[in-house]
Amino acid sequence: MKIPLTLLALALASCAVPQQERVAKYDAAEYARYAGSGSARITGQAFAKTVGGDVKYAAGNTVWLYPVTSMTTEWYQTSIKGGKPMKAGDERMMQHSRSTVADGNGNFEFSGLPAGDYYVVTQVTWGVPTGMQFFPIEQTGSALTGKVHVSDGESKRVILTPPTNT
Repeated sequence: MKIPLTLLALALASCAVPQQERVAKYDAAEYARYAGSGSARITGQAFAKTVGGDVKYAAGNTVWLYPVTSMTTEWYQTSIKGGKPMKAGDERMMQHSRSTVADGNGNFEFSGLPAGDYYVVTQVTWGVPTGMQFFPIEQTGSALTGKVHVSDGESKRVILTPPTNT
């Protein structure tokens, strides 16, 4: 029994990826326009298609809304699109984020938003059989993202998709 546990420990240790340092700093002026509420609204749906064509919805998953700033753009480009984890950012940026939970079909809504640009992010995961005795199911999936601009009084709908490297 020691051999499988040792192999598991080695496998997990090899998965450790160094976190990228942050360059962008919190700038209160950048976030000021996103404080409080407004009259804009963002709705959407989050789902992914498997290689076999099955649709997997982000049902019950948290959907995050982040204002587009230098800090969130650095995170979006490095972690979401680039796949490289970053060190934690300034906690003050989180006071301007919002979250909701997607319904059974992956639908979500954010209302009462100040006008501006936003990143919308969630994930969808599902289990895939591996055929291995010790690890019969492997989790797979993707981050689902979108970037949206809304004006005062405007309502926009977005379909969240896996990020591209372009």
